[in-house]
Amino acid sequence: MQAWRLYKKGRGLELLDPAVKSSAVLEQVELCVRIGLLCVQADPRLRPDMKRVVIILSKKQSTLEEPTRPGVPGSRY
Repeated sequence: MQAWRLYKKGRGLELLDPAVKSSAVLEQVELCVRIGLLCVQADPRLRPDMKRVVIILSKKQSTLEEPTRPGVPGSRY
């Protein structure tokens, strides 16, 4: 939930380990945070499958939807 809160506040880069921040490509970090949040959405039907994740990571897809709130372990969506 911390990642979701930071992302919604526009502070998703704060998830990055300070030890690697100087060598990180911030655009790629933002993309990975967003993909991670898409993969843990409460409704499993909204989560991308691995084929789609690979397409997104290979930059073959330029548009990416906004993630919804993550699911809570043990709850139903």
